[in-house]
Amino acid sequence: MPDSPELVVRALGKRLAQPRLGKDALIKLLKQAESALSEFSQSSSLQDPLHALSKSLVQTTLLNHKDKDVKLLVSVCLIEVMRVLAPDPPFSDEILKEIFKLFISIFADLAETSSPFLTRRMKILENVAALRCSMIMLNIGCEDLILDMVKIFFSTVKHGLQKSVHQAMLSMMTQILNEKVTQSLVDVILRNLVKDDKGASHKLAFNIIENCADKLEPIIHSFLSSCIFNKDMPVTELRRLYHKIILEIFQCAPQILFAVIPSLTHELLSDQVDIRLEAVHLIGRLLALSNLQFGQENKMVFIEFLRRFSDKSAEVRIAAIDAAKACYMDVSRDEAQHILSSLEGRLLDFDEKVRIRAVHTVCDLAKSNLSSSAKLILHAAERLR
Repeated sequence: MPDSPELVVRALGKRLAQPRLGKDALIKLLKQAESALSEFSQSSSLQDPLHALSKSLVQTTLLNHKDKDVKLLVSVCLIEVMRVLAPDPPFSDEILKEIFKLFISIFADLAETSSPFLTRRMKILENVAALRCSMIMLNIGCEDLILDMVKIFFSTVKHGLQKSVHQAMLSMMTQILNEKVTQSLVDVILRNLVKDDKGASHKLAFNIIENCADKLEPIIHSFLSSCIFNKDMPVTELRRLYHKIILEIFQCAPQILFAVIPSLTHELLSDQVDIRLEAVHLIGRLLALSNLQFGQENKMVFIEFLRRFSDKSAEVRIAAIDAAKACYMDVSRDEAQHILSSLEGRLLDFDEKVRIRAVHTVCDLAKSNLSSSAKLILHAAERLR
């Protein structure tokens, strides 16, 4: 008759405590421990049977073992012990920090998608998420480790891992941000949100902001307001891309921008041409993304945007004309009629480049939407004679 799992793990705990075990012996014992632990359901009554194994697994020689195969199996066994004895892992805070360092090193190896050990690595991640280990990390002061872990999530998720990995990472990030939001974490999320490559790392950032909009709103609002009003601040990568950040957030959690959007009038009224120009480009994109709904919901910004059709800078007037392409989708809306009226005025602009761009835009509008203003099209036709 085979020994019970309790007897097996007791014996394995003692054997793993033996000094100078070779790699092959360690792997054999750890696989046996993995198998035995998988038979246990969660129960605090197993604290005593698992005591020797728990103590052996956190020996420095195992926690810091140089062989990747051994480290992986140690990690599997540790997360299994934590699962069985949840919610009270049998380790001190200092040992837990070392365990989490080990787990994070395993997460980095998720990038090796062709590895035969991928399933084990995924299981560790999914269990760490399910057991809400991120809350333990916060409680014992592992903020630096959390930041490292988040960076690893974004660098590995892009390697085409299964959906369950994305969900586990998203779950952990949501747990962390619901408990504590830091500028450094937000910076990592935003950097991945604005990547040109709309891959898995962008999707993870997008979903995190969707899930945690209420928690992220104060710090993102503060950052974006600073970008709009404090132009003398040193230009960082994120400050340089803040309009792109606004565009992305508008698509995943527009409520975050509720107090930010009105501030765009400040940029539309700037004395600097390049600032007005970029603001017009941004609002044109927001109008197009929202099928002109943006104009209805942000009337003061929209009114100031319409005034840019008469801006003293020809470059800004041309940018406003280009933004009129948002009307291609639905010319029946009041906002579209206001834009088309402003566009019509540019057909008589004193600058030839502006007039030409206005005529081209009206022609494109006529081609894409036959229900567009007949008066506007006739006016443009007269300019072509």
